[in-house]
Amino acid sequence: MLNIMANGHASENTISIFGGPGLKTPPKSFTSEVALAHNELRSETEEGSKEESITIPLSIQEAALEELGKPLSTLVPTQNGLSIYTVKKGDTLSGIAAEFGISVKTISEANPNVKRGIIYPGQQLKLLPVVGVTHVIQDGETLELIAGLYNVDKEEILAMNSNISLGLAPVDETIIIPGATARKTITAASRLPDLRNYFKVPATGWNQGELHSKNAIDIANRCGTPIYAAAEGLVINVNNAGNWNQGYGNDITIDHPNGTKTHYAHTQKNFVAKGDYVEKGQLIAEMGQTGKATGCHLHFEVEGAKNFLAK
Repeated sequence: MLNIMANGHASENTISIFGGPGLKTPPKSFTSEVALAHNELRSETEEGSKEESITIPLSIQEAALEELGKPLSTLVPTQNGLSIYTVKKGDTLSGIAAEFGISVKTISEANPNVKRGIIYPGQQLKLLPVVGVTHVIQDGETLELIAGLYNVDKEEILAMNSNISLGLAPVDETIIIPGATARKTITAASRLPDLRNYFKVPATGWNQGELHSKNAIDIANRCGTPIYAAAEGLVINVNNAGNWNQGYGNDITIDHPNGTKTHYAHTQKNFVAKGDYVEKGQLIAEMGQTGKATGCHLHFEVEGAKNFLAK
């Protein structure tokens, strides 16, 4: 049986072939005209030599290794133990999972492009070194928040990922969450601060308390019901045209000193202009039915904090 050891160079490899004394010809795989043209067979002077050296083009060496059942590596390390694996003919997800000591679910969750467990030769798969999931860090996320999303200990995340620190996680970095199977379901609104004591209820009426798009609730009452500023701030947008306006109709947006904004839509009449500075509780508009509105009501959005009127 032949054993092959390669010492790599940029365009050629020197192949040491161990196969018994007096070996004067390369293995069958190497006997193409191209290979023979590059061979420089050097034999040891001592009788009984067990090593011969042949210089062979890299392309020929690759083909020969494959024929001899020793394929080139299909695993390329990246960072923090992550690797990219190139699928070979005959591979299955379960087989790859068993080979690398991880679960099929871990592979599937790390590779959203794998549909219904189907893989094909040449496809590249992201492999984790442990059972777990990957997470791409978003702007504003902290290590504590990420740990909470997956219900794991932040120390375990730190130990697995050398590219993050206790207080700072670089945006857009991919990290490994060891032991996790899926992130907890969490809405954007639930991650916002609760500033209910900062705001005032902007209008009277019936509030179902159901949170919908843009972190908004609806307060229904008769058209003409007064609408008040939920907090002091600068009026940065006013629409009085009574047009569609992306469904909002007449509306007002106020920028507050604490970095939040409030938006008041479907108004019948506005009493402020862009650039005005309003006080908390100041009359700013009347409830209406402009834009995409079924019945008179106020569509009230809060940006940068929980909507304190949601139930």
